[in-house]
Amino acid sequence: MTTAVLLIVAPYAKELNPITVLFYELFGYPGVALAAATYAGIVVAVGHSLSHPIDLAFLLSTVGLYVFFVFTNVIVLAFDRTIRGIVADASAVLVGV
Repeated sequence: MTTAVLLIVAPYAKELNPITVLFYELFGYPGVALAAATYAGIVVAVGHSLSHPIDLAFLLSTVGLYVFFVFTNVIVLAFDRTIRGIVADASAVLVGV
């Protein structure tokens, strides 16, 4: 959640979830926490209603996506660039432009 809060104040970070941005604009920093709690509640509610094998697959895929999104957020914060900008620079170097 700290990463989400830091991304809200980063002017160069454009790859944000629009719901998180909306909650931030409405409620400030507590809105970011509210968005995270809402996402977690949705995951728990959906996971609770699924049968066990599907529930486990849903949980693992959700955790995997969350880890990926956190990783990309950390990269954006660490390098002060969006992921697209980093990839574009790397592509230019590889092509030799």
